[in-house]
Amino acid sequence: MLSIIKNNRYEHNNYNRTPLISAEELLTAWQGHRNLTRKVIEVFPEKDMFTFSVGGMRPLPT
Repeated sequence: MLSIIKNNRYEHNNYNRTPLISAEELLTAWQGHRNLTRKVIEVFPEKDMFTFSVGGMRPLPT
């Protein structure tokens, strides 16, 4: 939606209202992120989430 300033007011152009992705695609993407989050939580319990270190890298500060 584009906004154009005319007479100190915004006028909105509603001629291009095509969604970027469909509702089904949005749901699929959201569920994928949700499943990934659940897997990460299972692999790294809360007590290990911020203290885990890979290859000598420092863990996140707490």
